[in-house]
Formats: sequence, structure tokens, C-alpha cells
Amino acid sequence: MSLQETSELVMMAISDCPGAKSPEIAEVVGVSKSTVSSHGRRLAEAGRVVLRGQGRGRRYYPARAPEADRAEPPARDEGRDHEAVLFRAARALAVAGEDAAALAVLRS
Repeated sequence: MSLQETSELVMMAISDCPGAKSPEIAEVVGVSKSTVSSHGRRLAEAGRVVLRGQGRGRRYYPARAPEADRAEPPARDEGRDHEAVLFRAARALAVAGEDAAALAVLRS
């Protein structure tokens, strides 16, 4: 997977699940937490992502999401959000021709 593809998958996961932490995004995209952090910083520098918190408490928001302006993240249904992100990631992989990877995401 290219750097650009990884960044776009990270961005897609952040857009689909505002307020997610790097371990959640890493699981969905299929990369390490440090990879998410690196791409998240680059996306923030480009103005596409807003980072809230520090260390393990850092959350990622799309730059235009209303949640990005709040000091505290909104209450979320973690299980439902996670399933939605998994589905969207699998759909993106299928569209990109990565059918085996999409199936692996759906089975996780």
C-alpha cells in the first residue's frame, strides 16, 4: 500500500468515526498505531484533521466536523461506530480491487 493510499484510508476512518483514537484507526486500516500517528500528524499539518488530547488520549477529528470544536468528545456507541468503520474500510478496499483484504476486514 502506498503512502498516499494509507493516508487516504486513515482519513476515511477518521471521517467515518470522528473522535477515534489511533488504536481504533490502526485496527480498521490494518496498520500500526505509529503509522496512524504519523499520517495523522501529516493530515493535521495539511489542515484535514484536528488532533485533540495528548498521548494515549489523543483523538482524531475531520477538520470540518462539529465535534472538532468541542473540548470533550461526544458520547458514542463504541461498538456501533467500530462496525461502521470496518464496513466502510472493507468497501474502500473492495473498490480498490483488494477483495481478499476487504474480506479479512469484514471477518475481523
